[in-house]
Amino acid sequence: MNLRKFYFLPVSFFLVAGLSAGVGLSVKFGSVQIENLLPGEIYNTREIVNLPFSVTNSGQEESVGNMTIVIPKKKECKKDFEPIEDITWVQLSDDVIDLRPGAIKVVDIIIRVPDEPEYYDRKFEVYIEAVARAKKGNVATGVLSRLYFTTVPTLEEKEKRKKQKREREQILANLNYDFLPGKVLLFEVKPGKRYDVGEKAGKTLKIVNMNDEKYKYRLTSVSSKDANQSAASGYEAVPDPGWLTFEKDIFDLDENTILPVKVFLKIPKEKEHYGKRYQFFIRVDLLEQKIPVSIYAYVMVQMEK
Repeated sequence: MNLRKFYFLPVSFFLVAGLSAGVGLSVKFGSVQIENLLPGEIYNTREIVNLPFSVTNSGQEESVGNMTIVIPKKKECKKDFEPIEDITWVQLSDDVIDLRPGAIKVVDIIIRVPDEPEYYDRKFEVYIEAVARAKKGNVATGVLSRLYFTTVPTLEEKEKRKKQKREREQILANLNYDFLPGKVLLFEVKPGKRYDVGEKAGKTLKIVNMNDEKYKYRLTSVSSKDANQSAASGYEAVPDPGWLTFEKDIFDLDENTILPVKVFLKIPKEKEHYGKRYQFFIRVDLLEQKIPVSIYAYVMVQMEK
């Protein structure tokens, strides 16, 4: 279970000086709360919540200025939150504002809480201040954004997260397999006739285990709905995926092995299938894993007219 959560809270603005409508700043960040960060880990808000810090020159003049990390006073913090203890905990990938009217500056916010026991189960608050003035003039405007984040409750949670990370890395390693060719084209298929798909296409169909360990795989012909995919342009999802069958559907592959497989096709002998263009979805499941892993291959069939 992913324990990290985030929330968008109301945007807060402050005006340093507002004597000219030609000067203006806005941000796409406002107030954001992120939960359950792990001390010692480095986080980028762009990656963990898909939210970089962006500043827009909403005025009518070219603007220059800076973005700054600000540690709030304790009395300014939201209830149960406290200021970060060191300004280096939160950093910006760039802090310069130099924008023409309507232009946007995007920067990453990097968060790292030191890996110390006292920083577990804490709630921190920090501000990001953006201030700019017109290039020709002294009128300035500013925007203040708030970032709230909490850390995981215990050291035990840290070990749990490390274990989950190792498991994810193992799953990614296990994804090193394939079904070839990924797309098979069949032409002039006659209803009622049984075909060896590989022979008809002039290709050898095979499963490839590129891992350094032995794994078990399963082949299944599934519907468009079960594949959660739509048919390619010019084709329609086959009415019955059971028209595509396999000599066997479970395969044990040794490490670094290529195994040829037999796939057969027989579309019923009814008139409505003539002239049709059907797409089949072959799902290849990696079995006996904690998290299901699948890839897809496709058989594209053009029927006789």
